Amino acid sequence: MLFIIYLLIIIKLSEGQIAEDGNCSVVESNKKIDISKFTGEWYEVANIPNEYEQFVKCTTFNLTLNSNKTIDIVVTSLGSIGGNVFQWQGLGTRSDENSMSYFIEFPELAIKGKTILTIIDTDYVNYGILFMCQNVGELRFEYASILSRKRKFNRNIFKHARNTFKHNLLVAENLVRVDQHNCPSSIEYNNDK
Repeated sequence: MLFIIYLLIIIKLSEGQIAEDGNCSVVESNKKIDISKFTGEWYEVANIPNEYEQFVKCTTFNLTLNSNKTIDIVVTSLGSIGGNVFQWQGLGTRSDENSMSYFIEFPELAIKGKTILTIIDTDYVNYGILFMCQNVGELRFEYASILSRKRKFNRNIFKHARNTFKHNLLVAENLVRVDQHNCPSSIEYNNDK
């Protein structure tokens, strides 16, 4: 019975994601990234889909640098069916001083544990390329996001991001566009519901 439950959880977690045996991939990050310039609001314009972002659009990432060098990350999305607002809040701790990787914990998703988030590349004003990975048992689940300071999709940024993922030996073929059309200027999350 426990095996069946475990199998069902793994199947559910793997919808739209890359699930493979082994530990998370080590990816190169641009060590010259200034996290204070990377903070602020970003629009997710493409991603490798994951179970948290099914049937959503207008996804934004908002990053804030804390005085203790941790980062607060808030991901907000609008349901494409029904218009419900979904929000995930996490706290990121830098994996080491020489890396742009953070261990992110999302308290409401604690069952899955920590996510490794790596800022692979950015120019601060146009794009940010993120890689995220979670280990669950003996499997790893990999995610990727292409962020933009504008909602408009840019093919040149997308091409650059795909090449960056390939350079890091990451699967780029699974990237899909995130719908950023007809989105409100800001999405307010009401946690009283």
